Amino acid sequence: MPRSRRGIKRKLPNQTDLECTVNEVQGNSLTVSEASLNKDTYNYTSNINHRRVFTVDEEKELVEYLKMSARLQYSLTKTDTRKLANQFAVSNGKHVKEWDKSEEAGKEWMRGFFSRNNTLSLRKTEPTRNSTVHVPPKIIATKGSKQVGCMTSGERGINVTMICAINAAGNHVPPIKN
Repeated sequence: MPRSRRGIKRKLPNQTDLECTVNEVQGNSLTVSEASLNKDTYNYTSNINHRRVFTVDEEKELVEYLKMSARLQYSLTKTDTRKLANQFAVSNGKHVKEWDKSEEAGKEWMRGFFSRNNTLSLRKTEPTRNSTVHVPPKIIATKGSKQVGCMTSGERGINVTMICAINAAGNHVPPIKN
């Protein structure tokens, strides 16, 4: 079976309908562009529920949790969301073999989750200060929100002065911290 770029299997067209369409194009009763628009010959229906892990209600719970955490400025990154999805699946008694190995949901699940829930988007946060220590990651937030914030650590580093003394014989004094 032909595969799309995302790995979704597509159904092959019916052989008799395809032959009939080719004959119509060769008999000049249809152009190629008109034949390509004929949905009866090759009708692709998306099987979006194939191998779906969560129900619609469970995914709504996940979406609401992500939106609430974004409002509270504790937004999750894609990796954090994938780990959360795995924990959510385990707590609901759903075990996916591929997820158990890495303890996070797969990238294909994440792509499908975004396509099913188009109210979420991946956003880049703006740092509040000119920080050279910490660059905030891209986070998941509600689509259309004007400002997106993310809590980051305030650690800037601490300078420590230490004095050590060793003589030529190898004797030493314990270090002195200031």
